[in-house]
Amino acid sequence: MSGRNSPIALLSGLEMNDLMLYHRYLARFTWLQVNIHSFGFIIEGIMARHLAEDLKTPCFNWGVAYAPFIGLTILSAAIWAIDRLIRLMNRTYQSFFPLTGRAILSGTITALPGAHIRLRVPVPLTHVVVEGDRGRRSSVWKIAAGQHVRLTVPSIQWVGDHPFTVMATGRIDSHVGYFDLAIKAQRGLTRKLELAKGHHAVGSGSTSLPRIFGVMVEGPYGHLLEHIYFSDNLLLFGGGIGITYVLPHFVQFAQRRPEGTCKLVWMVRDMGCFEIIKDQLVSFAEERRLRGGLAHGSVSIDVHLTCSAVKNVSMNSDDLVEEKALGPEEVVASLEHTHNSGGPHIGNNADLKLVEPKETVRSWDIHRLSPYITITTLHGRASLLPSSHFPTSELSRTKYLSIVACGPAGMCDEARVGAVQTMAEGGWKGVEYVEECFSW
Repeated sequence: MSGRNSPIALLSGLEMNDLMLYHRYLARFTWLQVNIHSFGFIIEGIMARHLAEDLKTPCFNWGVAYAPFIGLTILSAAIWAIDRLIRLMNRTYQSFFPLTGRAILSGTITALPGAHIRLRVPVPLTHVVVEGDRGRRSSVWKIAAGQHVRLTVPSIQWVGDHPFTVMATGRIDSHVGYFDLAIKAQRGLTRKLELAKGHHAVGSGSTSLPRIFGVMVEGPYGHLLEHIYFSDNLLLFGGGIGITYVLPHFVQFAQRRPEGTCKLVWMVRDMGCFEIIKDQLVSFAEERRLRGGLAHGSVSIDVHLTCSAVKNVSMNSDDLVEEKALGPEEVVASLEHTHNSGGPHIGNNADLKLVEPKETVRSWDIHRLSPYITITTLHGRASLLPSSHFPTSELSRTKYLSIVACGPAGMCDEARVGAVQTMAEGGWKGVEYVEECFSW
């Protein structure tokens, strides 16, 4: 029951956190009942003076539960073996990619500001869901943004794997696609990956060594929240690296429901972390440009900087620029320049190596997105009450609101309380709350 992605989880639809809770309390109550009944039976046998005779009977010598115990053990072993066989088949299917000239997949590390890295893994195009494929999944083993995979890097840590949320997927050519993982170095495999990028001195500075890692992938796991794209309003809360889960839903909702209102609230320590999502937002803004859709307040991002070293002031994207405002033609040219010089597009001869960002996010990086995404930067923690971002009105009583949260456990707790409070107030026709976090 407590195994990762066990058959019980797949059949019941319960999350890992719920199964761990049930597993612990089921074991505790079983132990308690066994001791209570055994103690009671012994006391009753002593008082009736037949305990000595009962202990000589075959049922006590062999155990009344021996046969069921053996049967359940064999059944459990069979289920475990089938589960491991399926996972081995999945890992073999996902990790074997002969087009790379290697036995297994290879990934490229890109250094990001702070203790963050991005790992891009090229895979066969048939293994990922790219733009235009959603809603037409031909296989349950196709990886989509917003799901999570379990990753093993044999050259760094052979034993064990680690779950990572897929932040983005894309197409390299007609046969090869890729998926991106944004990783925050903490401990274990993530810290080893961050340290493995390496540096060597060049003149007065240092540069990063190109690195290619063989990786093994298992998955994907997690449900695609297709139903939230039919909601009238979508509010997403992301805390730190939790942006990797909510960002794909932000992009998909805005693309598939242009008449809806979508707001992403991201709490992060400093603006340098904006580099994590910049490529995805530039690609999204270019897509909106091609479709002729401007922001008009319906698609917005609030970036809350929580670092205590900054002043408690707020600004929007227009306040961040010192040069003159860009006209529509300049915005288009800026987007096309980014797309052709290091954005999310990858050519056929992509060089799989470590890339250090030459500079942190600058004011114009945000400003050029403003015609298509309303971006506001604020300092301090964000309010997690939905009413602070979507005030209720007479019109809201005829609309649906979906709330998605991913981040630290404390943040998700506050978001859940706010969602329940919003449901109780009855200001919306319907409110749905979805939470995703690896708290175990």
